[in-house]
Amino acid sequence: MQSINLWLGIRTRHAAMAVLFFVLSIGAVVDRSLGQTSDRIKFMSHEQEGKIRRLVNKTQGEQSQLKKLLSEENEKLGQLYGQFALDEKRIEASHQAIVELEQKLLKTHLVMHRELRTIIGPEIYSEIAKRLKIMMEKQIPAASKQTGPISQ
Repeated sequence: MQSINLWLGIRTRHAAMAVLFFVLSIGAVVDRSLGQTSDRIKFMSHEQEGKIRRLVNKTQGEQSQLKKLLSEENEKLGQLYGQFALDEKRIEASHQAIVELEQKLLKTHLVMHRELRTIIGPEIYSEIAKRLKIMMEKQIPAASKQTGPISQ
């Protein structure tokens, strides 16, 4: 269960980072993690904001499609396991398809982070990472207290 929570935490961090970059690129935000309203990061240009917005939209689109395919493949696998007579070749093929989709999903995170670093420099990245860390520190303790099966 602990490894599942860690996996979900990693997924949550990536999703939160994408959302945070999007929010920061739009303009003034309520930075609840710092308890104040803050202006957009002043040293981020409008060009950078546009590039980040496009990057986030592209990444979210790719991830949405991959998650849909992953969900469909998981459903297919569940149906295969639901049959009394196991078709091990089809089950193994479904396992492989799931692994490939997960790898593609993880690759979208790498590509996003690689592209992000070509758009912004270390100073802006540092500021965003600081805000993300504060935000995640407040969210993770509550999530780690959750118990019970994931399907609930």
